[in-house]
Amino acid sequence: MKITEGQIKFLLVLLIAALLAIPYFFVIQPQMETAEALEREIEQLRERRMTLERHTAAIPEYQEGLLALRMDKDSIFSRYPSELPQEATIMFIHETERMIPLRMQQVNFALDSSQQIVGDESAAAHAAVIAAQELTPLIVGLDGVRNTTQITFDSTYEEFKSLLAHVANFPHRMVIPRLRVSFNGDCGTASGDFNLNQFAIDGENRDRVFTAEPEMELGADNIFFSLLGWHGGWSDIPDELWGTDLYLILSQPEADIEAKILAMYGDIDGTSRLTSTVNATEDMTITFTGEEGLYSVAYRIGEVELATDYYFITLKGFLTFQVNSSPRVGSNDQVGVRVNLINRSDLPLYVKIDGDDPDEARISFPSLTGSIYFN
Repeated sequence: MKITEGQIKFLLVLLIAALLAIPYFFVIQPQMETAEALEREIEQLRERRMTLERHTAAIPEYQEGLLALRMDKDSIFSRYPSELPQEATIMFIHETERMIPLRMQQVNFALDSSQQIVGDESAAAHAAVIAAQELTPLIVGLDGVRNTTQITFDSTYEEFKSLLAHVANFPHRMVIPRLRVSFNGDCGTASGDFNLNQFAIDGENRDRVFTAEPEMELGADNIFFSLLGWHGGWSDIPDELWGTDLYLILSQPEADIEAKILAMYGDIDGTSRLTSTVNATEDMTITFTGEEGLYSVAYRIGEVELATDYYFITLKGFLTFQVNSSPRVGSNDQVGVRVNLINRSDLPLYVKIDGDDPDEARISFPSLTGSIYFN
């Protein structure tokens, strides 16, 4: 079959079109797509560079924020020990009794309960980023620990308030979730029981709690007494074990002796004797101090003060203040005292008042501080 000239021209056109299409589809178009992808990548890199430049410019701010976070972390950790050893709780109770002072009659311990705060898995999620930036992690796996101690106490009203303030202001976090207290208005005493919750944060290889246990005297010469005093109530103390330490005599203004005599029992040379003949109610301040068997007392009547503190030794387990008063005789008899009684010793102070006027007492106690009990 003979090809015509027209067919030849058509074939030439198809050949030219094919020659033009093949480079476009197989060379030019892929290059254009590659160029567009590169432009997109360049735009993304440009945005990434701008972001990094902003972060780089903010590095000082980030460092300040990181330092603030570390300080906040250290501040939080400083309020929570790494554990709650029973020895630390015992020492807290011991020091609280000595400092306020009050008497914690019964203490019941319980096992610790713990709950995960930051798990190892959640902490590990940030480990790669932290390692890439060569930074020390702020927090790794942590557990929260709580312990509840049940305490029965006996105190004055002021001591009870001091106990609440002491727990609230203690360096380590403590709370009292349950409190039951009763108040005796006649004696000014408060007693009851409460739960003391203590908290700790364990983990991050924190240092263990070290408890410095002091040397403590154990045992007693008389099995009917403890180192902190008589086990029984006020009425249980036998007369033969009473043993007056300080005594006060209040007499009529016309009596053969001074109206007010304050002295230590057994003081032969009279160095502890303080007297007053004023026929009026005077202010009196008495302060007991000391610990572990050696004690001292200081006092004043009106403006007259004992020259030096009087030191004495007692092994009976408590301190005693005996008041021997007398009924008033007529309206002219105004002898009396207002006593500011302070006990800063490690023993309770028992006060016994005999013979006072039943209608108009010669002695009153407007201010009491420390462990003090009345008959």
